[in-house]
Amino acid sequence: MMKQNLLCALVFVMLQACGDISCEKKCDPTIVFPNAGACADYTKAPGDVGGPCEEGFLGDFCNDGLACVSGACLPCGGPGQACCGSATCPNGGTCEPNADGFKECNAQCGQVGQPCCTDNHCDPATGTCDVPTKTCVAQNKSCTFSPLDPSWAVPIADKAGCGELMVINAPTYDQAVKCIEPEITANGWVILPLPQVLDEYLMCNSGGQNAPNSLHIFAFSNSDAYTCAQAMCAGTCTTTAGSCAP
Repeated sequence: MMKQNLLCALVFVMLQACGDISCEKKCDPTIVFPNAGACADYTKAPGDVGGPCEEGFLGDFCNDGLACVSGACLPCGGPGQACCGSATCPNGGTCEPNADGFKECNAQCGQVGQPCCTDNHCDPATGTCDVPTKTCVAQNKSCTFSPLDPSWAVPIADKAGCGELMVINAPTYDQAVKCIEPEITANGWVILPLPQVLDEYLMCNSGGQNAPNSLHIFAFSNSDAYTCAQAMCAGTCTTTAGSCAP
């Protein structure tokens, strides 16, 4: 029985390791080293910079100062570099998926005073996203969390029903909600109860002072998508589902 418990514990640890950047998608041969997603150079020793990751019992790893990303050991932690272990950027930037889908340290978003990153994400060690302005602001006392905490996608909507997901790192979902609630409600937004599914709707606004305009609306229901699109009219207009006729 003790052996079975030990085996289960080891399997759990190995599964947990795949929450790290070492378990990203396969490398892309078109990406040039040292960019995140570059493939390993098998002429180099395992664990060395540019070489393949060293294989270990509890997961792949690289030498100090490097991150194992899609099988390759890459420099990490600085602006434009791959994120280090546990999706951190100790030398500057915020860990954010790049255009190729690999996580790298983005120096253009996520820090206090900068625009929020994808899904209204800011570096949880320093700030949270002020959704109406899409700017990272200093975190309040309810948001003193670690970047290593789990990420929670909190569904929020503005007065018109336009929806978004706000990603917060926190020990629990309830703590994530408590963290963002003051700034969300102060700006007239609401936090929606779970479960919610954010969908993209194609809507057409036309008529009145409005030239036909096809809109991509994100909302949690068809009715919310309609009111969201209506709020984007100049004066009065007609809103219909689908793209505007050419």
